[in-house]
Amino acid sequence: MKLFVCALLVGVLCLLVPSLAKEAPPKVQVYSRAPGVADKANIFICHVSGFHPPEIQIELLKDGNPIQGANQTDLAFEEDWHYHLTKYVPFTPHKGEEFACRVTHMGKPKTHHWALRLFSMAAIGVHFGYTCACAAIFKDGRADVVANDAGDRVTPAVVAYRDTEQIVGIAAKQGRVRNAANTVVKVKQVLGRSFDDPETQAHKAQTKCQVVNKEEKPYYEITTGEHPEYVAPEDAAKLIFHKMKETAQSALGSDVTEAVITVPFEFAHAQKRALREAAEAAGFHVLRLIHEPAAALLAYNIGQDCSSGRSHVLVYKLGGTSLSVTVLQVSGGIFRVLNTHTDHSIGGESFTQALAQYLATEFKRTFKHDVSSNARAMLKLMNGADMAKHSLSSLGSANCFVDSLHDGIDFECNVSRSVTGPWLVRDRNVIPRDDVVSEAPTGNAPKQSV
Repeated sequence: MKLFVCALLVGVLCLLVPSLAKEAPPKVQVYSRAPGVADKANIFICHVSGFHPPEIQIELLKDGNPIQGANQTDLAFEEDWHYHLTKYVPFTPHKGEEFACRVTHMGKPKTHHWALRLFSMAAIGVHFGYTCACAAIFKDGRADVVANDAGDRVTPAVVAYRDTEQIVGIAAKQGRVRNAANTVVKVKQVLGRSFDDPETQAHKAQTKCQVVNKEEKPYYEITTGEHPEYVAPEDAAKLIFHKMKETAQSALGSDVTEAVITVPFEFAHAQKRALREAAEAAGFHVLRLIHEPAAALLAYNIGQDCSSGRSHVLVYKLGGTSLSVTVLQVSGGIFRVLNTHTDHSIGGESFTQALAQYLATEFKRTFKHDVSSNARAMLKLMNGADMAKHSLSSLGSANCFVDSLHDGIDFECNVSRSVTGPWLVRDRNVIPRDDVVSEAPTGNAPKQSV
């Protein structure tokens, strides 16, 4: 899961472009150094809206003539009928120079003129997941997922409320054992949703923090003081975004507010808007929201070098609470989702729960005490299992230690991939890949997986 999250962020940083109003005319900007393609110093990023990609051609003109070597499309991305086509130019443009963009749609050319604007842009890529969040920066010619103040590249998307402060990250997650009623987890699940939404009701049943109805919207009831306080999901998300902003800026050494954020493909407009508003409330200027499958293709440099032809890519995304399989068509650098399926019954947290159950079984075998029905003890085991799981992603074995798990008994257990593997996969039904592919109109074009 960590690797995929990091890959998403690298892909995010390949698309640091301003957002557009729908039906806006084509705009062109030039970055003095483009994220993700640092070896190409001079880049035009063309923003075009309202066209169907196979029916559109774009040429860059100077003094009325096409710029030689600049008429191929090296990168394109589609979202909500907005197309972003990147073109390299074989010279160094200067501020104020006059250029033109000739857009030919359905055989009818239309020319747009503009005066060049130059940018030297730094921006932050943010992945805000159901269980974790992380940030990436573009620095020294490459994208890098940065570590937080605890030295981890992934920060738990958990917010703990106390009398005088709010805590975000690993400290909030580990403190759930003592402060579960005032700890917000999986806030992304309810962002932009009504209180009666089935997802909100599922979240309400699962979380230890009380969720109440206020004006048909879900709010968290926080009881740290004499009187309860009510926190909107967007306010909790804002604190997580602020943590990501601090993490990235400490690595950059400067105050950078521009950000590109990943979103699930199935997110509705209201959810995207809520996510954007939470980020903006944290001080971000959101340049763009990019779908996670497209970010994965960008991260693995798929579809960026081919300006013609058609192929299909299968993207697996194992997140904290779900597993998604998406089929995308890559045609002339344009990414189009053909079919997608998400299974919310399996994810990284499912593996953590399975490993915690294995640890509970080992504790019962060693000490003859069954803690599987003890919520406090199982929460401790979940924390221990989560740390062990991350170690097992790169090591063959890991040591799990839980202080005073039950009746003052300290529990220590060494776990390995070979021993815990069957526990992690038993009774888990993986999404049928063949069904997802067969339902997508892929034809006979080449296929590959990410």
